[in-house]
Amino acid sequence: MRSGLSPPLPPASSLYEWRSATTGPSESICAQSVQVTPICDRDTKWSATFRQTLAAVGIRVVHTPHGAPDCNAYAERFVRSIKEECLDRLVILGQAHLRRALREFAEHYHAERNHQGLHDRLIVPAPTGSPDGTIRCHPRLGGLLRYYYRAA
Repeated sequence: MRSGLSPPLPPASSLYEWRSATTGPSESICAQSVQVTPICDRDTKWSATFRQTLAAVGIRVVHTPHGAPDCNAYAERFVRSIKEECLDRLVILGQAHLRRALREFAEHYHAERNHQGLHDRLIVPAPTGSPDGTIRCHPRLGGLLRYYYRAA
């Protein structure tokens, strides 16, 4: 007997119906809160059942083209960067903490981190000030990520 534990999850094919019957966010709230379009490769983990489950709540999945392995290279590199530079160095304490860490890393990645593919420039360059200003540091995630800049 499984005392004190939650009941086992139903099979994947009926997971959507099971989630709809439980207390929690309604289908319309879930559809409004998710505003992403996953870009997926042709891996078998993106099964038809999984795609149908996403489509049922209004999430459109875009697949990379056949015979184009380099289409996913940028996404794979971003995942590697976020894991090595952020997630592997943190103890995640909950969903809110994970979302904050991911948001902070994405802001750092796009606006404060140099990229070799761009000749060590920023994706979104900040306005440059006087070259004589004091050097300042903008720490993120408790100093895990740092951005140095000259004060104006």
